[in-house]
Parts: sequence; C-alpha cells; structure tokens
Amino acid sequence: MKEKTRKKTDTYHHGNLKEALITTTLELICEEDISKVTMRELATRLGTSRTALYRHFASKEALIQAAVKSGFDRLGEAFLAVYQDGEIDTVERIRRLGLAYLHFGMQNTALFRVLFGRKVMVEREEACDRDGVFNPEEASDSDAFLILVALVKQAQDEGLFKHEDATLQSMVIWSMIHGLTVLIIDGHLFLQENVDTIFAMGFNTILEGIRR
Repeated sequence: MKEKTRKKTDTYHHGNLKEALITTTLELICEEDISKVTMRELATRLGTSRTALYRHFASKEALIQAAVKSGFDRLGEAFLAVYQDGEIDTVERIRRLGLAYLHFGMQNTALFRVLFGRKVMVEREEACDRDGVFNPEEASDSDAFLILVALVKQAQDEGLFKHEDATLQSMVIWSMIHGLTVLIIDGHLFLQENVDTIFAMGFNTILEGIRR
C-alpha cells in the first residue's frame, strides 16, 4: 500500500501538485459541497499525503479561496480575450463580453452555480476585488467585472455612454446577462436555439438607457 502511494506522489515532484490541488478542490465543491472539502479527502483523491498539501496552502480556507479564484479566473480569461480585441469597437466588445458570460454559464453550469451561488459566498467576497481597477498588464489576474467596468468607462470617454457612475452602469448590464443565464440553465427558458436573439433584445434595451 505504501509503495502504491509513493508512486502516485512521484507524479507531483515537478511542481504541479498545487495546480492539481486547486483543480480537484474546485471539482469537489462542484460535485458535492464545500463542507465535503477536507485535506484527507483531497490527499486521497490525489494519491499524496496531507503534509504535502500543507506545503502549498497553510489552511483549508486558503485553499478553497484559491480554488474559487481559479474559477473566476476562467471567466476572466474569456473576458480578457474580448477586451484585447482591438479590431472591434468598444460597444461591440461589451456586447461580446455579455455573450461570453452567457455561454460560459451554459457550458459550465455546475461551476457557474458554485461561483455565483451561496456555497462559496464568503470565499467569493475574499477572492474578488470589486473595488479594484482593471490592469491590462496583469492579464493572469483578471476580474471579469472590472474588465466590464473598464470598457464602460472607455465607452464614456469616447462619448458613447452617458457620463454617469460606470460601476452602476456595469451592474445593470451584468444583472441582465446574469438573470438571462440563470433562467436558461435552470430550465425556465426553453428557447436555447434563440438565446443570442433574446440576449440582443435585452442588451439593446439597456443600451437605449445608457447611450448618449
């Protein structure tokens, strides 16, 4: 038994245990519940020792926070790709952010529910800096909401949006997209073949209120 465990542990000698630990923790939260996350269970799933896990995270709480952040980073990466597309205008990039959010939720339903549900509410608040400012130079640490705010501010600077509170305008846009996403993945809207059409109508309605 010891020999078998040692062979499994060897696969993490090149520094990928931390990444595997974060991924497995997020999977466990999605599959079960945050209460099911224990260092013993994670060590068993990864075929290593709890001591090895604690070399990367001082506590289970720190690990869960890192796992939640990694989930949001996946959404942030999708947003960042849109943000960096200089071939399209600002309003179109905001529209594409919305579509990216919508399709992220539809394609990663369990993860989406965890990230925006009550399971990790405390960890979400600790992992996400809602009062920060998006920095394009820190592409590996991109908060999706801050990217949206940055584009809304850019639209204001270009004279496309009203010069009102950019954060509030972003919250209105986000709320419409999030509500539509939840209605679809929870089965309240059975029109998935017309998702983009429904989104376009909602997005255009909001634009009417914030355009100059």
